[in-house]
Amino acid sequence: MPPNIDGVGDYTMNMAREFARHGHKVIVVCKDYNNICITHSDIDIMPIIKFWNTAALTPILEIVKAEKIDVISLQYVPHGFHPKGLPWGVARLMKGIKKSGIKVMTFCHEVCVPPIKGDLKRAILVKLMSLITKRILQQSDYIATSIGWYAKMIRDIMPSIANIPLLPIPSNVPLCRKSKEELAILKENVAPQGEFIVGFIGKRDIIYAVQAVKELISEGYKIKILSIGQTNFLSMESEYIYKTGVLPIEYLADYIAISDCIVLPEGKSGCSFKSGSLMAALCEGKPVITNKGKMTDSSLVHRDNILFAKNKIDFIHAISSLIQDKKLSEYISQGAKKISEKVTWTNTYEQYLRFLS
Repeated sequence: MPPNIDGVGDYTMNMAREFARHGHKVIVVCKDYNNICITHSDIDIMPIIKFWNTAALTPILEIVKAEKIDVISLQYVPHGFHPKGLPWGVARLMKGIKKSGIKVMTFCHEVCVPPIKGDLKRAILVKLMSLITKRILQQSDYIATSIGWYAKMIRDIMPSIANIPLLPIPSNVPLCRKSKEELAILKENVAPQGEFIVGFIGKRDIIYAVQAVKELISEGYKIKILSIGQTNFLSMESEYIYKTGVLPIEYLADYIAISDCIVLPEGKSGCSFKSGSLMAALCEGKPVITNKGKMTDSSLVHRDNILFAKNKIDFIHAISSLIQDKKLSEYISQGAKKISEKVTWTNTYEQYLRFLS
């Protein structure tokens, strides 16, 4: 949980607060990590779990009884509950919770890791992780996930499940509230020579994108890389890289807002609506350059609301197109905002409520 850097933790915090904002009593039970902020006026954070196994059953059921809890929502990601993604203890824990009679909702932030061709060890891991996920889902009264690809994986594990609601993940980054004048000052500080700012968020495979930027700079384009938060650039030094360093989440949007585009390479699986970084960029109306894959939703359309790139040449073309064609940039920006308008914490809360009803 915050202030620790964790996407599922941020999601849980925002979702809990949205429920509280609508009058629900919300308690978040989590592991006893250092630095967790437990002082909140709207929700209760209880870092009481030492290990995610059956030993956690008693304190959880004590809270259920004392607070008259209606539903337990498991925010499930395998590696979040076990370093190797094999949380057998959670499967046994959920079985104990189910026996108590309390209703259980499992939201799958991930289902299991994908197989790698020719990798036997990975194949065994996939099999075991799928088995654990299946056992957890068998103890669940409600099952949901964020993207169609994960819904397909759940149906492969449990063919009997016909309907799996897709509840999109909104941005965990608060919208930028700075004035145009304040943003202009910040932008001048980052790019004093009026460079085109290419923003990067999070740790991703940036090789092709960096190669593309270097080549464009060598051709005479004025470009500045903006490393926002915790990225692969933290150990790199160059005159064309500006690093913010790790930031409080409320400042991230300021740097997204001054970027001329955001680059989010996502590997073979492609970009998806499970990414808070993607949604944060779309909310600020930024042209996003990323790659398409099996997890990519059909509503994301190349040169309409996003730009897809899979190699250095694609990145060169995408970045140079945005620099040269302001109308294209504005058009994609409008499309990005249109996509993001449908994905808010309030909309997601309402979908949760309809689902649980």
